[in-house]
Amino acid sequence: MNTAKLYCITMGATVLGRLIEQHDVMFAAARDISDLIPSLQAVWPAGSSVHVDAYREVNTVGAYRIDLVQTTANTNTESASDLKLFFFNLGGYVEGDMEEYHHKALIVAATQKEAIATIKQSEFYQHRGYAGAESHIDDKMSVDIDDVHIVDDLLADSGWQLHISANDDSANDDVWQVGYLSLSKLAKRAASLEA
Repeated sequence: MNTAKLYCITMGATVLGRLIEQHDVMFAAARDISDLIPSLQAVWPAGSSVHVDAYREVNTVGAYRIDLVQTTANTNTESASDLKLFFFNLGGYVEGDMEEYHHKALIVAATQKEAIATIKQSEFYQHRGYAGAESHIDDKMSVDIDDVHIVDDLLADSGWQLHISANDDSANDDVWQVGYLSLSKLAKRAASLEA
């Protein structure tokens, strides 16, 4: 029985020798986000204070339903459709501010070129930059984007793959759960699920 869910997690950590909190994003399959505590700890050097800043159980992206399918040695790892789930991390700037702002987005498309065309229409890409400090998607097919990844590739060794299908509902994208969540609170959540 398929009991795993796809999670997209923004995690933070205070890392020894760094002046400010560090952040990263992880995609993982799990029954519950609390099952990912060992994976979250493994991402950072020993002694780092790791926490979750936001997470999303990914079920709906645009007009598409996202499901997980368990893979085996005999499973054809090609998606049931020609569609892929792309993760984007856009970088952008505000004039006079030393910060590089980021916008993370999930887009379903058949090709990276199509996904890039879609993300370039986003409000962030259009308005977070100015001459000499443009919004960007670095080193990806000669366009400016910080990072773009195919989510199935990020799950390659997990035993799960995505199944993307048209969503018959007019459901909205999944809601982000935002706010500091320590690993100890996640552990308490795990204990309450087991009770």
